[in-house]
Amino acid sequence: MRFVLGVLIGFGIGFAGAVLFAQQKPGAKAASGGSLGRPLGATTNGANGAKGVIGKVRKGIDEALTEARQAQRAAEKDITERYQRSVGRK
Repeated sequence: MRFVLGVLIGFGIGFAGAVLFAQQKPGAKAASGGSLGRPLGATTNGANGAKGVIGKVRKGIDEALTEARQAQRAAEKDITERYQRSVGRK
């Protein structure tokens, strides 16, 4: 029951955020009635906003991965140097 409530609340918050933070295109008229006149492949403001958010998240993930790889290389170099020193002492 908690899972179902959590899913419903999550979808509600997501829908509210999409509606509230959707950006209006310059020169576009406010929506009135249905969207039956829109072509099949047309994107909406919500889709464009989601693409922007996904792009920002992807950029952040790429930066984090780059930093993680650099830290991994530094750690491997440090461990290798420590190993070489310990092998040389014995």
